[in-house]
Amino acid sequence: MNKAVGLRWVVVMAAAMLLALTAACAGEKEIVEVVKEVVVEKIVVKEIPVEKIVAREVVKEVPVEVVVIKEVIKTVEIPVEKIVERKVVKEVPVEVVVIKEVPVEVVVTREVEVLKEVLQVVSATPTVFQAIEITKATDGRYGGTFKTVSQSSIATLDPLSSSTWVTWAVATQIYDTLFASDGQFQVVPQMVEDWSISSDGLVWTFKNREGLLFHDGSPVTAEDVRATLERSFTSFNTGWKELAKRATVGVVDNRTWTLNFKEPFGMVFDALNFNTEGFPVQKASVIKDRPAGRTEAILQTHIGSGPYKFLLWDVGNRVVLERFEGYLPRGEAPSGHAGAKYGFVDRIEFLEIPDVQTRLSLLETKGVDFIDTAPLDLFEVMQANRDINIFTDPIGRWPVIYLNHHRLPFSDLKARQAIQAAVDTSAIMAAYGPPAVRGQCPAIFLCGLRWDTRVGEENYNQNDIPKAQRLLNESSYDGRKVVALTPVDQPTIHPILTVAEPNIRAAGFNLDMNYVDWATLKTRRAKPDDWDIFTTWGAAAASSPLTNNLGQGSLNGFHSEKITKLREDFFSATSEKEMMSLVEQMQLAFYEEVPFVRVGYFSGIHAAGVWVRGFDPRALWPGYWNVWLDR
Repeated sequence: MNKAVGLRWVVVMAAAMLLALTAACAGEKEIVEVVKEVVVEKIVVKEIPVEKIVAREVVKEVPVEVVVIKEVIKTVEIPVEKIVERKVVKEVPVEVVVIKEVPVEVVVTREVEVLKEVLQVVSATPTVFQAIEITKATDGRYGGTFKTVSQSSIATLDPLSSSTWVTWAVATQIYDTLFASDGQFQVVPQMVEDWSISSDGLVWTFKNREGLLFHDGSPVTAEDVRATLERSFTSFNTGWKELAKRATVGVVDNRTWTLNFKEPFGMVFDALNFNTEGFPVQKASVIKDRPAGRTEAILQTHIGSGPYKFLLWDVGNRVVLERFEGYLPRGEAPSGHAGAKYGFVDRIEFLEIPDVQTRLSLLETKGVDFIDTAPLDLFEVMQANRDINIFTDPIGRWPVIYLNHHRLPFSDLKARQAIQAAVDTSAIMAAYGPPAVRGQCPAIFLCGLRWDTRVGEENYNQNDIPKAQRLLNESSYDGRKVVALTPVDQPTIHPILTVAEPNIRAAGFNLDMNYVDWATLKTRRAKPDDWDIFTTWGAAAASSPLTNNLGQGSLNGFHSEKITKLREDFFSATSEKEMMSLVEQMQLAFYEEVPFVRVGYFSGIHAAGVWVRGFDPRALWPGYWNVWLDR
């Protein structure tokens, strides 16, 4: 590649991102008139005194609170997608709800007459957070304990040592991040105040916000950022490893740090925004001499700088966090994982409740407030319950069957191709609830997103038992037991092998099913001699060649010179056309070499009681900041 051309391309791309992010901070506004077209399902009109809640309108199952107040309605320029401010006579908390750009109709009830207004709303990029004034003495949102049911058993709270959903679901409340994805999945600063790029594209300089504190009261420094970045370079995440190969971390002063590259690299923000959540900054003195391994180096002390701090962990039962009074929110409006984060509830409890029916019963009786990743087979039951709101995650989950390349049978390519030929992915995905929340997808970088392609899809969902038997007979498989791990406490993972088992056996594999909990599976999969197959699913990290290396790693022992070379070429490509061509070649190589078996996709669903307010479903990991309880 011509280095001068490559440099110009990367610098132009970096400048474009910088310009876009600068514009986002500038607060450009667009005023649009929204003509009411929202259908109100039911409005009950009663003689209700002013200053009481009159009704709730449900738009896609998200409660919109309507407050009656002295007939004063006005439109203000508030920097959030669409917000109507209500002037109140007494201090009644006003809930801010953003619903996928659907204009919210305001209904004012006076005696028996319902008034409907045509509103002018302000659509603006985030600037200053003005929607709600936070005063604890008078703000009714503060207080209470928020109880959420974890998706499964929790094995660690160290996000740099584990990619599992349950770990990050807790850690995202504890650790603040350098950058984060907003509600439109744009990368925006979180702990970072500003940054610059040198003219040659080799030095990126970042400055943290002033006044950031860790939960022990010590200031967050650039040295903590450097220590965390260098620890991440030893972790599981391929995006961070790509940074490690290309850059060193420098410290300028207490708030300023740098990434120093050997050659221009145009995916810096992608690397600093793992799984749309961001990069969790840890305290240097806590992580000293603890590389981000999967076992002995895992942290036992959890000191972050996020809106909630660690209080206790009763292993196998619950994790408890409490509000961090020293947290410094950003000035922008809340949006996904970005913007202002307020700790309204006093405590958050993450409960481990294996039985899915018990989880639902507790939610129905207000024993818990939230279910993280509720079972899809109960979707219609929950949907019919007017006391439960259902939220879908914004990107979806992507089930896979992982194979152990360290030993036979799956160190043999023919055996891997045999299991790929045997699997009926349509039958597996049918176990994930109604068609509205699941489907088929052959694209290795996810369907419907930037790198979606269908090349090689003839190798997906083959359900061809004779072909599988032929391929297995051509392999070196000798009939030995094939140890398969399936987690019974993971309702969105357990169905994969349960449904696939008959086809895998029919292909000729001597399957030894091991029914375990998720924590046990994580422990056993780290030992190459203790498994041959396990099942799991991925999420946003699978969407890019930066963070998806197509199954290469020490965990399963797979390495491909061809795929590695294609990824390297992708990082230095100078056009979208060239990048897509490389993506297509990667996908063909994937189906030829079979590092793992793709299954499909489903929308993870979260269930919450209608008394839970302020939850933003656009955050990939459920974010409980800005949530309060209205019992």
